[in-house]
Amino acid sequence: MLLTTIFETITAPRNYRRRVVTANGREPREPGKMTHESLYRTTLDLIGECVHVIDRDFRILVFNEELKRWCRSLGLDTEVVGHSMHENFPFLTATVLEEYQTVFDTGKTLITEENTTVAGREYITETRKIPVMEGDKVAAVITVIKDITERRNAEKALLESENRYRMLFESAGDAIFIIDTEGEKTGQIVAANRAAADMHAYTVDELLAMNITDLDTPDAALEAPDRIKQTLSGSWIKAEITHRRKDGTVFPVEISAGSVEIGNHKYILAFDRDISKRKKLEEKLQALSLTDELTGLMNRRGFFSLAEQQLKLSNRLKRGLFILYIDLDNLKRINDTLGHKEGDLVLIKTANILKECFREADVIARIGGDEFVVMLMGSVENNIKDLTARLQKNLEQYNRRNNHSYELSLSVGVAFYDPKCPCSLDELLGHGDKMMYKEKNQKQKLKL
Repeated sequence: MLLTTIFETITAPRNYRRRVVTANGREPREPGKMTHESLYRTTLDLIGECVHVIDRDFRILVFNEELKRWCRSLGLDTEVVGHSMHENFPFLTATVLEEYQTVFDTGKTLITEENTTVAGREYITETRKIPVMEGDKVAAVITVIKDITERRNAEKALLESENRYRMLFESAGDAIFIIDTEGEKTGQIVAANRAAADMHAYTVDELLAMNITDLDTPDAALEAPDRIKQTLSGSWIKAEITHRRKDGTVFPVEISAGSVEIGNHKYILAFDRDISKRKKLEEKLQALSLTDELTGLMNRRGFFSLAEQQLKLSNRLKRGLFILYIDLDNLKRINDTLGHKEGDLVLIKTANILKECFREADVIARIGGDEFVVMLMGSVENNIKDLTARLQKNLEQYNRRNNHSYELSLSVGVAFYDPKCPCSLDELLGHGDKMMYKEKNQKQKLKL
């Protein structure tokens, strides 16, 4: 399950390659696989936050080093991969387990704050439960855990002691706002720390003359009344919204806010954190899950995700589409005689030729070791032969320009998706594969 839900997203092109065997009966080495898997594991271990991954059976698939260190500090077992969450963390409440089920059911990220008692000591953790999609289903949930016990205790101390409040208020790394909630002054910033000013490129005095919605982007400002209403009902809210700096640049923030009463007057105490770096990391992790590392094309997972959507669109518009199923001829011979490094270069060159031949709107992917697929967007019924001829011409030009001991050769199978007679994506690819082998066999007969 681990390979199919997590590491398949990185090594998918090699996992889906047809099995080939050398003369001594062994499978040839798969170039770069350990390098990429190690990169993924190292990325998780360097995030600086506790991360684990569970499948739909609540079995633990990944448990990163930061989480192991935290668990060891609590006296908990860290050898838990492959075991159930229920078995290793019996202190988890039914509410927490229901939250995981909600993520599996809805496919939406869930941010929560949880109180847990371990060995007689209470801990407060902030968790982000992020779905890992496989097609249109959630295959696993990534959980990012942060121990915020100290932060919450600091917030409590902030309300209990004015002197301690001022010290923490001014030295905090997160932006802190105190916001009015009554009458015409609702939303008015009555206090802001230095971090809030620095984050938004205003002075503290400038912030004190503003409404909190002045920092929101238009979409976030529309939701502000609901956030204020929630806090006044007694709830501490957590959300991710977008703010604007003084120069107009937009950036993502994570807000944590609740109502406080000072001198019989209700205010909102809000903590804002710039999460730009975290969002970029999440985007990189997402890109890794959809992109072939070697060629930069979509991998099998990325292709299937987009192609399924295009088939639905084709059905709705009653417009057919073509796919080209492409096999790089003689890759095994190149690997065996010239080495896997040369074989990797051939794959990269093939990817570049495909990108030059087809439009940016077309979907180009590497779905196996030596297999590529192109889904042609728009109407191409009248020039599909011209497109395949152009691909062949580009190959011939490449071979003339490069004095290699081999010729770059591709076998191409064409398959048409007809919305009047729909089929599954697997069936469409199967037909393309069949036509590709038909062309490959014809080439071999001509050589003989």
